[in-house]
Amino acid sequence: MPTIYRFFLGLIIAAGSLTFISLIANAGLYLLACAPKAMDFLAFFTGAQLSGTAPTNLYNLHSQLLTQQTILPITKTMSIFITFVNPPFVALLFTPFIKIGLVNAYLVWLVINTLFLVSICYLGCRQLKWSKLYIVIPVVLGIATFIPILTSLLIGQLSILLSLVLLLAWIFLKKGWDFRSGLMLSLLLIKPQFLILPFLAVLIQRRKKLTYGLITGILVLLLVSYFLMGANGLLTYIQSLSAASNGDTRYDVDLMAQHSIQTLLLIVFRTQSLATIQIHWLITILCIIIPTLFMWAKKFQTTSSQFSIQWAILILATLLTSPHTHFHDLSFLVIAAFMLLSIIPKLKPKQKNVIITLIIVGYLLEIIGYFLDVQTKMQTRQLWIVGNVLYMLIFWLLLLKCVKKKMKT
Repeated sequence: MPTIYRFFLGLIIAAGSLTFISLIANAGLYLLACAPKAMDFLAFFTGAQLSGTAPTNLYNLHSQLLTQQTILPITKTMSIFITFVNPPFVALLFTPFIKIGLVNAYLVWLVINTLFLVSICYLGCRQLKWSKLYIVIPVVLGIATFIPILTSLLIGQLSILLSLVLLLAWIFLKKGWDFRSGLMLSLLLIKPQFLILPFLAVLIQRRKKLTYGLITGILVLLLVSYFLMGANGLLTYIQSLSAASNGDTRYDVDLMAQHSIQTLLLIVFRTQSLATIQIHWLITILCIIIPTLFMWAKKFQTTSSQFSIQWAILILATLLTSPHTHFHDLSFLVIAAFMLLSIIPKLKPKQKNVIITLIIVGYLLEIIGYFLDVQTKMQTRQLWIVGNVLYMLIFWLLLLKCVKKKMKT
């Protein structure tokens, strides 16, 4: 491409990016001022504030409430409280933002999150060695307008960072950097529910350096948390995590808003009691986890199509089996899509069509589901969740079938 064209293309991208960030920023600042209940960043900022002043009270809900009301006084008049339930080291991540105030901190985090997103687009597209510019542009636009990604940006969530972590772990392993890949995967401890299945998959695959990297990263993060809070503080965190997972009303975790198998069963059985569906849930997730781990027991060459499909299967299974898969966590699907698009030339025509169709359907499903959810004031949310879970389940099954066929051939 001539230099002049590159220059103008760069200007267009820069202008588009600034407009994109500006629109998100304005919407985010409006929500902070008028509807802070939707802003998860407020919880992260609250945790950071407490970690700097009273780290031993990090998971004391009363301390969190008072701190949050000091940070954003409107939460007191509106009776709003968003709890911080991430691991202690996550609070440290946001500690540098304390001195600049909530609004400025949100804007800085928005820029950082946008840079994470740009990194995903750049690194992901580099894996599409077969593609041309006319293919890369729609892919990037699709990612930038993927509703879970936009939601994560808007509310200041960590899902884009975790998506980048998954992408880098896959790329590092492809390059033979097993230890670095394991270190990357350990960062999934930011949301512990997403680490359980990948941890088991790594152990069962018996890649020593990958396992050492994963365990080393986890130990480092636990040590950082220990030095911040001490043993009693870590115990308090575990108790808080358990309470939030079991639907304790103090943590305001809406079990009926999760895009996972657990919520699907709650909807099907028309209940909000986890005890009612506990056995069904355990049986169902085992039916997903066991085939996934069986597939991960195979050591495929990193250049093979089975290797990338294996990772995509793991991502889908993780989202399905996690008790808490928020809508913005579906950002992980972008990484699964990159993994599958990178092997398109190695697939048979029928397999190519199926995978591309499923990726497009997933994109449209989020747009339509979100639009209906907003227009009907959440009256169609359960239908949307059922659609998302069934979509991921079908996707998972088809990928599993695809790997089995390739193993036979």
